[in-house]
Amino acid sequence: MTRRKNMFTRVTHTALSAILFAFALTSTAHASVLDADSAQVAAARHLAQGNTLYEQGQFEKAVAEYAEAARLGNAEAQFDLGYAYYNGEGTEKDYATAARWFKRSASQRFAKAEFNLAYCYMNGRGVPRDYDKARIYLTKAAAGGFQMAQITLADCYADGILVEQYICCFQGNLLMYLDKATGEIVKSVTMAAQGNSSFTKPLYAAGMIFVPLNDGRVQAFNAVSLESMWIYVDTVGGNAATAL
Repeated sequence: MTRRKNMFTRVTHTALSAILFAFALTSTAHASVLDADSAQVAAARHLAQGNTLYEQGQFEKAVAEYAEAARLGNAEAQFDLGYAYYNGEGTEKDYATAARWFKRSASQRFAKAEFNLAYCYMNGRGVPRDYDKARIYLTKAAAGGFQMAQITLADCYADGILVEQYICCFQGNLLMYLDKATGEIVKSVTMAAQGNSSFTKPLYAAGMIFVPLNDGRVQAFNAVSLESMWIYVDTVGGNAATAL
């Protein structure tokens, strides 16, 4: 009888311990949710204060508020803080720090940050120049509904030409073949100078790609390998402002 009682007591204590442990886990999880909600509320408050101060021209105070909201994980504040560092508003201009905050915001799919990060990669501001990453973030920003990204992406494709199964276009001094179905860079080569798309586009003929450069030269590439074949130099020193 005593043995059975002791067994019951042990079982009861085990069950009670399990209940208390489960309650502790539930309480901890509930507290975590409350902490997260409180952080979001605090971040929203700091962001609103930052926006008010920014509109009043009090940039340093605005940056301080954005920094608090950004550290609490607010994507819009992270973008605003990156923007402040990029332009030197309320703080010293720092492209690398700007790019880091744009990345944090972009990781939460904030379209404006994705667009600005694409610009950073495109121009090598705060990050190594990487046209493939620039295209990826530009495409994400466009998909997120940011109109400027949509227009920019459309311009990139509008300046391209169809070469077999690829879209041939250039950005800066990079000539690219894009997969026409996915937009992925399949092949690329560095040109002798930046391409000039203000008036003309690349030309595909006789198995070659002819690209107008912004210093008046024209560079020819093998259409299969993208190997540079030759460069035409305008003796007058003009620009390729007419169709090739």
